[in-house]
Amino acid sequence: MIRKDRGTRRQQIVKATIQIITKHGLKELTSKRIAKAVGISDAAIYRHFPNKEAILMEVLQLFSDRVATIHKTILTADEPVFRKLELLFQEKSRRLVEHPEQTLLMRSAMVFRGHPSLRRSAVEMLDAYKADVISVLRQGQASGVIDPRIDPEHLYHCIIGGLYFLTERWETSQRSFDLPEATAKLWNSIQHMLSNKNTEKNLPDGGPS
Repeated sequence: MIRKDRGTRRQQIVKATIQIITKHGLKELTSKRIAKAVGISDAAIYRHFPNKEAILMEVLQLFSDRVATIHKTILTADEPVFRKLELLFQEKSRRLVEHPEQTLLMRSAMVFRGHPSLRRSAVEMLDAYKADVISVLRQGQASGVIDPRIDPEHLYHCIIGGLYFLTERWETSQRSFDLPEATAKLWNSIQHMLSNKNTEKNLPDGGPS
């Protein structure tokens, strides 16, 4: 029997974990399920990871690395501000469709009080996304295409809040509509509202009340 090297076996365990979360949810993730999916004993898992939380931390890190690579490509691209924002907006929507396990794990980690390090990693991922979006919003404000009098953090919450409620409706309707198409329409409206050309000229210096 050919023994798998440690790196390969760890990858198999992570892959199996993602598949189980996707199909059954985080609550049904057990060492027994993971071991069965990989084809090893329960005890063998702990030769590669000290506990289940460590496996989930590695899954989150995998997600984080993927997103960071995509965002770096977007942020460094020679594109107008609104195009970069659109790509960041669409990327988040596409992730919900193509990688539902990430959303399930992120949501669970945020409320999983028994694993503070897992929650902390999830928060760091959310903060990194927020920082990327706000950096582009500030570029837009500096160049004059987005009104500089509005707090970029408030703009971020307006943008992501709209996407959040759209995806919640998509989930509760059992995915009855095309999310990427609906996201594109929502972005068109958001872009129109963000554009400095559409901002009322008599907006007070302190921003909207």
